[in-house]
Amino acid sequence: MVSDAGPVCVIGSGAEAWCGPVPVLSLEEGSVSSALSAAAEHDPGDGERTAPLRPQHPAYVIYTSGSTGRPKGVVVTHAGIPSLIGAHLALFEIEQGSRLLQFASPSFDAAAWEIMATLVAGATLVIAPKGQLLAGEPLSALLREEAVSHVVLPPPILATLRPEDVPQSCALIVAGDRCPADLVGQWSAGHRMFNAYGPTEATVCATASQALSGAVEPPIGAPIWNTRVYVLDGSLRPV
Repeated sequence: MVSDAGPVCVIGSGAEAWCGPVPVLSLEEGSVSSALSAAAEHDPGDGERTAPLRPQHPAYVIYTSGSTGRPKGVVVTHAGIPSLIGAHLALFEIEQGSRLLQFASPSFDAAAWEIMATLVAGATLVIAPKGQLLAGEPLSALLREEAVSHVVLPPPILATLRPEDVPQSCALIVAGDRCPADLVGQWSAGHRMFNAYGPTEATVCATASQALSGAVEPPIGAPIWNTRVYVLDGSLRPV
């Protein structure tokens, strides 16, 4: 991934564990100036940074293995981000007093949604040590103790929790995998629950359902703002 992305600087902690050829900006040492100076030697210049920012310009690159098992860098532009965040703030009712859990690893595109939705709403992003994000009781306890109001979870993780252990004020968004009907019935009875769908290339989510109810196979929902969805047959012909 490092070879493919060609970064000019690595920002992080525990710099002694990094053995790559890229300059490290260590948060502990505060070595900002030296790292940035080293990165500047690889910088092609300020041409792009001083030009107007356009919707088609890259916002971030995130890696997915796709079906090959080889990490593939997906360049996500700015174009889809406002629609993604705006639609979800409205649908999931995220506002200034909300508390979103950052459950996803920063290497997974859902983390971008968690962070950006929180910042735009002026809400609180709850960041916890990895041990508190473990499936089952550790995660349930975290949701209770931090009064989390919104969380995005894959269905297999949600299946390790008990509805009675999670406050009813916590809205659940399931994504990343098919959600069984019995799981929907179990959780939608006492919680606001939504199903979201979309590949990385479509800026995290392309569709989202309304609040689910009953033991039903959840639909992937309708297209989010400024998004169009096509239904194709097995030969990729519109139907």
